[in-house]
Amino acid sequence: MKIAPFNLILVVILASFLASCSTKPSSFYRSSVNYSESRFKAAIIQFINLSTERDAGKKVANLLITHVLTSGCFDVIESGEVLKAMRDGKIRSEENLSIDEIKQLGKLTNADFLFMGEVEEYKIDSSTLLGEKVFVPEISIILRLVSTKDGAIVWSANHHRRGDDKISMFGMGRIDSISSLMDVILEDTIHALAKIVKQQPELFNSYTNRNIVTITTEQKAPRPSNSPDLKNEIEELKKEKEAVSKEVLTLKNKLQEIETSQAN
Repeated sequence: MKIAPFNLILVVILASFLASCSTKPSSFYRSSVNYSESRFKAAIIQFINLSTERDAGKKVANLLITHVLTSGCFDVIESGEVLKAMRDGKIRSEENLSIDEIKQLGKLTNADFLFMGEVEEYKIDSSTLLGEKVFVPEISIILRLVSTKDGAIVWSANHHRRGDDKISMFGMGRIDSISSLMDVILEDTIHALAKIVKQQPELFNSYTNRNIVTITTEQKAPRPSNSPDLKNEIEELKKEKEAVSKEVLTLKNKLQEIETSQAN
């Protein structure tokens, strides 16, 4: 029996999707525009680690910094300043903070909000896929945004995911790296938060002592067509397109081999 053309189209689409999800560095850069009075200021403290993985709380907090900055809604207090403030205030990050400690940390860092939470699971399990042993990362976190004005929880989210949650044919969509899985989880979570902040900035303003106008995507000045970062982005897209083309060609050849063997 020959493979239907529809299946070929499906495989090509999946190959394109897989190539487009190739690992990229998470990065952020600040433009020359001064947004210091136009964004909420946030301090990120080390997550409480409830998992068996050593330093999981620190790893999550460090990776969270880039995603919070990229959201465009928050300025993040430098980690060294946060640690210094916690030492000066004799505040321990591995314990649940009291309302008084949250207020004190806000005063010492001039932060409007604290990002804090717990890492419940941070591990790699093994499973079998098409008769082969594969390793599957699994992460579960709780993330909260807390006002330093009164210690109120303004926003909270919990996210649990395994690397094989969205696996499809030929193993496509599987995430093998635990750091890549953590990156996906934080990106999805902070994206959800940023959407709320941009839709209801007045709600978050009410939890601060400052009158802030949150910068939305529509208010940001477009990048000039000759800017170096835009040129680099275009080059990256060209490379991705080339990678997709190669992957599609490889799958086509495999399908032709299968059809030929079945015909014989």
